[in-house]
Amino acid sequence: MLKQILTATLISLMPMCLSANDSWQQSSDWQALEQEIDTLRQEQGIALASSAADRDGILWQYTKGPINANNNNQIDADSLFRAGSVTKVFTAIGVLQLMEQGKLKLDDPVSLHLPNVIIDNPWAETDPVRVKDLLSHTAGFRDAGVTELYVEKADASAPLSQVINKYQLQVRWRPGTRQAYSNFGYLIAGHLIEQLSGEPFEARLNHTILQPLKMDSSNFSQQEEVLSTLVAGHGSALTGGKDKVPAMPISVRPAGSLVTSLNDLTRFSRMLLNEGELDGARIISKASFDVMLTSAMDKNSGLHQAAYGLGLYPVSRESGRYFCHSGGIDGFLSNICFSKQQNMTFVALSNAMTLSGGQVFNKALPFLAKAQLPEVQPLDFDIKPWLGFYRPQSSRQQSMASMDSLMKGSTLSFEEGSLTIKPLFGSADKYVYVAEQGFRPVDKAAVTLTLVLDSQGQPMIQESWETYLPDNSWYASMLNYTFLTFAIILLVTSVSALLLAIYLLIRKSLGKNISSNPKLALALLLLPITLFGLYLFFTQLAMWELNHVTFAALILWLLSWSWPVGIAYFSWLVWQERSKLILKRSKAFWGLALTSQWVMALYLVHFGAYNMMLWS
Repeated sequence: MLKQILTATLISLMPMCLSANDSWQQSSDWQALEQEIDTLRQEQGIALASSAADRDGILWQYTKGPINANNNNQIDADSLFRAGSVTKVFTAIGVLQLMEQGKLKLDDPVSLHLPNVIIDNPWAETDPVRVKDLLSHTAGFRDAGVTELYVEKADASAPLSQVINKYQLQVRWRPGTRQAYSNFGYLIAGHLIEQLSGEPFEARLNHTILQPLKMDSSNFSQQEEVLSTLVAGHGSALTGGKDKVPAMPISVRPAGSLVTSLNDLTRFSRMLLNEGELDGARIISKASFDVMLTSAMDKNSGLHQAAYGLGLYPVSRESGRYFCHSGGIDGFLSNICFSKQQNMTFVALSNAMTLSGGQVFNKALPFLAKAQLPEVQPLDFDIKPWLGFYRPQSSRQQSMASMDSLMKGSTLSFEEGSLTIKPLFGSADKYVYVAEQGFRPVDKAAVTLTLVLDSQGQPMIQESWETYLPDNSWYASMLNYTFLTFAIILLVTSVSALLLAIYLLIRKSLGKNISSNPKLALALLLLPITLFGLYLFFTQLAMWELNHVTFAALILWLLSWSWPVGIAYFSWLVWQERSKLILKRSKAFWGLALTSQWVMALYLVHFGAYNMMLWS
């Protein structure tokens, strides 16, 4: 689910600890930073549990805030939170444990072990979806939509094989060549654990990971007796806010069902820092741990230098390179990060989604101790074939692929020793050369962008999660500016439509002959604004509500339908009143107005960005 808010919090804390590891508990810098974070936390009215540890034990803990926004009971290090996608690290370890037992190989096709799982893969003969693709988000699956994540409590423990059969698993590009975050990959990985171990996913990870690490408070259960013991979650992944949200079970359990405490997750983080072992309990071998930090991306893709590994992803900051995973689920945010080089690990759990990572990071900037950046290297290859205009080709949600391609195009240029990526909207990013056609941001230490050739010999850019392909055709820029023009026309004509409806209403009130009903036209055109206001001020839409008939979902549904109905009625009104002076002299304008609104509406509906259903 997507990059979560607390990533910046954790990374921000690291450098200060690293600069004074022996006496950091007395660090005035730390105390000042903690005060700033506490002030921000109090402003948001949330709870935050965080820790710093090394291989030997906990160095520092922070547990402040209410268990529930409606009372003053405070959290502690044993309070239970939902950890969301941090679950993926546990699932990846579960698969690697099976590999160590000889029950699978990472290069095995998924179909070898799960023949009943139907995957639509046009490249299956030469490039099947392999086990490693499930764990590194390189299978080519789309991600689960917001209406597919949450399920009724009666389905909280449905067999994973049954859950998988509900979805169409379609491979969108050759497996192993691009990355796109997908919860479906980890859903299949959890089913693989069940199939090869002969145990339910939850039970298997309980006795192979949780029990050996003495994570006694943690579990993967979604039963009511477990969810009822959680710290109250506040705020929606869709809209933020501070309202309490219910702890609803999710369908993709191996991707996000972990319930844990700060004490337990800190022990898990120390196991990662110790490369698979803690207090004499070996969870995975050193060799398997090293595999977790290595991307399964095809070497030709270039991102093997900086891509998501098997359950962990690298993060580049001023102070160096860290391995992390974040999690976000309605009402909760989580993060776990560690640095082997600095012998430090950090954990954070929050019971709300309103604390801005950008706010925390800006508070921490004055305290950061920057690492020495690698020297900029001269280019050792011809960069000219890569210069030009590019479009993203690895959208997380297929429904947004066309929109991403349209709005996220970027121009690559190279001047005065630095590479510049200039998006259509927003500021440019600059990179400097490291090696192997890999580039790092000018203020970061690690490679995050590579220039490579695809399987067809075509230039390609890999930047973190995004894959860009060139589009230097003459209509590339025209397409973007056409879309932008339509958007501007849509805004102008929507306002003009309101003014016209008011004009006709005034004429009718003065006794003029108006055959249509301008009151109705005005109401329909104002309805989306009114409903959107109701939605913002009177309700909090959580992701689980998109699957259920609730007041919030009903408001959203009415909002969805009011716009096209308003357009339709306004079209009829314009036709009825076409002989009137104000319309007669501006037929071209109103024709363009209606066309722009219909084009935009149909575009959004076609690509799934505009939901017309009350529930799915």
